[in-house]
Amino acid sequence: MTAVKPSKSMPISLPRRQKPVMARPTKSSNPGATDRTTDGCKARVETTRRPTQIACKPSTMAWISGSSGMGVNLSGRYTRRVARSLRGRNPIQPEELAKTIDHTLLDVRATQADIERVCDEAREHHFATVCSFPTFLPIMAERLRGCDVKTCAVVGFPYGADLPQSKIAAAEHAVTAGAEELDVVMNIIALRSGDFGFVRSELATLVRAVQSRAVNDARGAVIVKVIIEAPYLDDKLKRLACKIVADAGADFAKTATGVGTAATIEDVELMREALPEGVGVKASGGIRSYETAEALINAGASRIGTSSALKILKEIKSAG
Repeated sequence: MTAVKPSKSMPISLPRRQKPVMARPTKSSNPGATDRTTDGCKARVETTRRPTQIACKPSTMAWISGSSGMGVNLSGRYTRRVARSLRGRNPIQPEELAKTIDHTLLDVRATQADIERVCDEAREHHFATVCSFPTFLPIMAERLRGCDVKTCAVVGFPYGADLPQSKIAAAEHAVTAGAEELDVVMNIIALRSGDFGFVRSELATLVRAVQSRAVNDARGAVIVKVIIEAPYLDDKLKRLACKIVADAGADFAKTATGVGTAATIEDVELMREALPEGVGVKASGGIRSYETAEALINAGASRIGTSSALKILKEIKSAG
């Protein structure tokens, strides 16, 4: 029989390629085994299981960022319940705690000798910053030059009710004078009056102005922390204030000025939950003991503002 050669117009039929069909895992003695079917044939395939994540000691940066560093999924919220379960295994070390503290001097009776003493204490114990009035910035910048402690100045302190132009100009002048971080008081009057657009515009303009001035003065990044005075707000306004802080591009939301107000665990937890992961929480006001500082860190604070830093460090060292 003579084979028939296909013509150019005759289509050639080729067998279709069989695609493997994946089956769902079946119950078996090996929970990692899967039945795989290919070309009608079944085969048992062993899968590789992930090793169990091992808890590790939290680093300094983990505490600073607000992360537990423990290999535990906190779902964006560092709660007291989880902290209590970790506290016995990984207590906060003095040097880690020191790097979360803004050593604060915001007493109207403060003198030049006082700010020099506070700067020397910060250098010795390696605190995160020295936070004080802008008038002390030249002394702070000189006294802290060459060390790992940053200078921090307050803007619009303590009520935040300055005109926007004045507040923005003060922030720019503080950067020029040597401020590496700013604690800016939100306009609480406007917030409580419902003028949310005004509050957002003021903060966003201030953050952009600070960033521009830092670039122009070749000073590197300047951290902006916004004080929302949480004790004066209901929960709905606290969440809205946190959203405004994040939308404005600030780096931290801060609980309170400490002038007649104090940080609470409930406020820190709410703020940590309301803020995106990239924005930190600073707790400030009425923090005078290691027990209080630890509770606020466990609640989600990654910075602590206090004028009792030496007392807190002494307590943690004696407890250890």
